[in-house]
Amino acid sequence: MVIILNPFAAGGNALNKWKKIERQALQKGAQAELFVMNGKIPLNDFVTQKLAQGQQQFIAAGGDGTVNLILQALLNQNHANNLQHIKLGAIGLGSSNDFHKPFNKEAFLGAVPVKTDFTSAALQDIGVLSFEDDKGHPTKRYWINNASVGITAEANGFFNSPNSFLHFLKKHSTGWAIVYAALHTIFTYKNKRMDIRFGQEAGKTINVTNLGVIKNPHFSGSFSYDAPYEKNSGYFYVPLCHDLSLSQTLKTLWHLSQTEFSGLPNTIMFRVNQLDVQAEQPFVVEFDGETVVTRHAVFSIRKKLIQVCQK
Repeated sequence: MVIILNPFAAGGNALNKWKKIERQALQKGAQAELFVMNGKIPLNDFVTQKLAQGQQQFIAAGGDGTVNLILQALLNQNHANNLQHIKLGAIGLGSSNDFHKPFNKEAFLGAVPVKTDFTSAALQDIGVLSFEDDKGHPTKRYWINNASVGITAEANGFFNSPNSFLHFLKKHSTGWAIVYAALHTIFTYKNKRMDIRFGQEAGKTINVTNLGVIKNPHFSGSFSYDAPYEKNSGYFYVPLCHDLSLSQTLKTLWHLSQTEFSGLPNTIMFRVNQLDVQAEQPFVVEFDGETVVTRHAVFSIRKKLIQVCQK
């Protein structure tokens, strides 16, 4: 078992969180190896080495972005022919920890949520994001929780590249930092005209306020859609908000904090296995808290790709 620690998660507070549970975490594995991400040894090189040595159990100690980084490293290995033997767990040291939601009260070390029981690991779908980079080159990334376009994506981009006030909030109150990033984005956001194709349906031109792409309906702190969590169905849900005014956006945000979405004004939800999004102007795409900018993104799914700890 390898524990990969990102000390920079949660606005730099992850290391302090880790120190409080380190002894308990390391005791969970008799042969646990700790690797600290510090930029000196590239993560991809380390994961490549461990896979070549036969290692199959990996734990991401950090936030959702850390889980995503390790997911990319695992799935980008050319020699990892049998991905179904790889097992992925996590220790939630991040800001939102969507990977761990809904939280299991029995799966905590102190105040930190964990999914480190490899005996509970089960095959799970992995989302695929295919997009064109700023030079028009085709690029591929993976996601395990959810992805988005619109307000959520831009709020995540702002959260990852904060101004001085948001940087201060991230260090002192994750909850308020998430709220501030969301409100700042909402009050400056303008609906984006996009061409969208849901699965095999004909394309539609839509003024997008927010477009979710979800396996796990929980996102960004206390917000959640009311869609089911289908871990290995081969499909994902696409909750769409379109043409929302500022007041409608704020009301929708409040409803999402209460796990309410279906039936709200100017909303619709699709269940598909592919989604194509295009726009004339570049837009932000978020996936597991990470962000990229593109003019064309395609979301798809790879069914039951790797094993993921369920508790």
